[in-house]
Amino acid sequence: ADRFSLGAWRFDNNSNLFNHILHPFAGANFYGLSRINNLSVLEASVYSAMSSLIREFALEWRELVSINDLVFTPISGIAVGEFFFQLGEYTTSTPRNKPWHWLTAYTFGMYRTGTNYLYENRKRPPLPRDRLGYSSAYWHRFYVGTEFVSISNNDAVDRLHGLRANAELVTIPGFARPGNFSTIFADGNFTQGDVNIALNPKGGFETDLFFSANLYGRYRQDYSISSSGDIDGHATMLAIQTAFRFSDHSFTDRADQVAVAHAGGPMAKIWLKAGHWRGSFEASA
Repeated sequence: ADRFSLGAWRFDNNSNLFNHILHPFAGANFYGLSRINNLSVLEASVYSAMSSLIREFALEWRELVSINDLVFTPISGIAVGEFFFQLGEYTTSTPRNKPWHWLTAYTFGMYRTGTNYLYENRKRPPLPRDRLGYSSAYWHRFYVGTEFVSISNNDAVDRLHGLRANAELVTIPGFARPGNFSTIFADGNFTQGDVNIALNPKGGFETDLFFSANLYGRYRQDYSISSSGDIDGHATMLAIQTAFRFSDHSFTDRADQVAVAHAGGPMAKIWLKAGHWRGSFEASA
């Protein structure tokens, strides 16, 4: 009977890594697997939340129910899971004619690749391939680079070397190309992932992760080709966004940890192009 009382619920004090990395990525697996099996964003979110509740309430019977795990597992799992779901869809959108097609299909797209060995449950739009050989239904921007960080705090100075990787995916055919159209989306069509890791020989480190997904919204663009051959115009978006942020660093004379599960909230973004100039501005709550 105690299991069904408020005394069985608490905020746990497990490690930062366990609570804010393992649980969100477990939620991402619950969510992503359901998306691969053709569930909608809302259905997959419910599936992830119920999977987390069953684990906390039933499978971990000898432990108290963790309130923070019930928040971070499904909510953070939506942002992380939607990003990797879209990345997997993109990296398995080709017949694998090149070596990197095989590599990405069995890494980022391993769940989709495994599912397709059992049955084909996905229809692809008949669109041409992009420059990487994947479906042009997916707009993408990938960035990987090294970085050097110099940090000064009071009189202490620390230097770190690291790696930064960023990816953005948009699953709206015609996005950022010449054309004028407006569309309502409800399939997590705008996702982003950002990973930053830096270290030094003295034991200093910095880990910063950020994932976001715009689940529902309205997108409108008006682009045209100018007399000089450049794409000019603008695009706007209003959406419901969810996100996950994790930061853990230790350098100079301080160490900080923070993890945030951003529940769905409004966001607005505008893209501008004029000749060789381009930019974007966004705000979210």
